[in-house]
This record gives sequence, C-alpha cells and structure tokens, in this order.
Amino acid sequence: MEDLKEINSLIQKLKNTQQIQPQDVPNIDLYMDQLITFLDNNTENLKTDDNLPFITNTMVNNYAKAGLLPPVIKKRYQKGHVLSLCMIGQLKRILSIQSLKKIFDTVTPEKFSSDLYSVFTAEQKKYIDKTDEILENTLKNCNEQGFEDDAMLAAAAVALSTEAQYKAMLAEKILSLVDEKNKSK
Repeated sequence: MEDLKEINSLIQKLKNTQQIQPQDVPNIDLYMDQLITFLDNNTENLKTDDNLPFITNTMVNNYAKAGLLPPVIKKRYQKGHVLSLCMIGQLKRILSIQSLKKIFDTVTPEKFSSDLYSVFTAEQKKYIDKTDEILENTLKNCNEQGFEDDAMLAAAAVALSTEAQYKAMLAEKILSLVDEKNKSK
C-alpha cells in the first residue's frame, strides 16, 4: 500500500523532529524579531501542513495579554519565554488558552524552564517512540472493521484523534482540580 509508505515517511519525520532544548536558546535576551526568527528556524517540523508560521508577533502579543508569558523586560524575551512559546505553539492544538494559563500559573518561571519543559519533551519523546506500535495497532483495528484505502486512513485519523481528545479531556479535568484547590485556599 503506497499510503503506508507515506505514513512511515511521516512517522520518520516526526521521530527526527528535534525539540528546542534549553541549551539551544541563546544566552542573550532577544527582541521580538529575533525571537520570531529563532523559533521559525528551529520549529520547521512542528509547523502544520498549511505551512503557516509556528509563531507570529501577533500570537506572542496575544499570549502575553492572556497571561501565558512572564513579563517582558525592556522589550526583550528570555529563555523562559522561548521555551514557553515552543510549548504553547504545540499544546494550543489540543488545550484551550485558558487551560494553558492554568498550567503556566501553577509553575514559577524558574521551575518552568528547567522542569516543566523537560517533562514536556520527555513525554513527547516517549509517545514518538511508540508511534510505530500505536499506528500499527490502529491500522490493524481499522482493517478488521472493514476499512480500506482512504477510508482506512480516515478511520485511523479518527482513532488517533480520539486518543488525543480523550487525553486532552483528562488534562482539562486535572486542571479543574487545580482550580478547585486554589478556590479553597
């Protein structure tokens, strides 16, 4: 099946995707245009199929207004900003801005750049490493259900999206617990 070759090619591309690591971020504060350029140059494989930029000036300003980013110092962005934007750019696909804010509100900027981002990249790597097995099981299940060709690919996309949706729903429920605990303080 030709589609399987393309899917395997996509999987390999995902497996080769390198996340920005804290040590990759310049040790100098960045102005907005430098920030956008750095993220654009280092997130090529993280962009969507429509090849829109990973992050734009407007997005950065909107995330700052929403309280997702720590305050900017003299119009310069620090390492924590870069890592936050890298996470936001990926997680906004499955979590609401309000949920992302809950996450960022519970973690200090120092803890974020060292620990939370490490959890994010480690978990992502764990799932990427399991992609072959997950996809194989998904395609097998779709095949057993009688799907073929494009219908099988569509059914596989639904199955994979369902897993992502369920996990996002669980994440939202966990963040609700954070809200409840904060209200009772």
